[in-house]
Amino acid sequence: MVLWAQGSDGEGSLLAGDTIQPKPARASLGFMRSFPNNIPMSPGVVRRIADQLAPLPYRRIYGNIPGQLIEEGPAAVERSAARHIAWCRGEHDDLT
Repeated sequence: MVLWAQGSDGEGSLLAGDTIQPKPARASLGFMRSFPNNIPMSPGVVRRIADQLAPLPYRRIYGNIPGQLIEEGPAAVERSAARHIAWCRGEHDDLT
């Protein structure tokens, strides 16, 4: 990931690459160790990523595929991290 401080009209942009990936609805992110092989990151790694991103000054997150964009990046990271962690821990197993 790269933080581009001058991006988003000076509010900062996070260029996520493939560590975290904006989803098509532009409201959430995916956390995968390997997107091609569908291997998710562990809850501990996702929490560490979210915690490390929390103090950074950015508004948008850009993925590595055209059109991948999250406008309210910090809120989306925290919301998506909490969701990913809950699912990986089995908190929603009753829904599957």
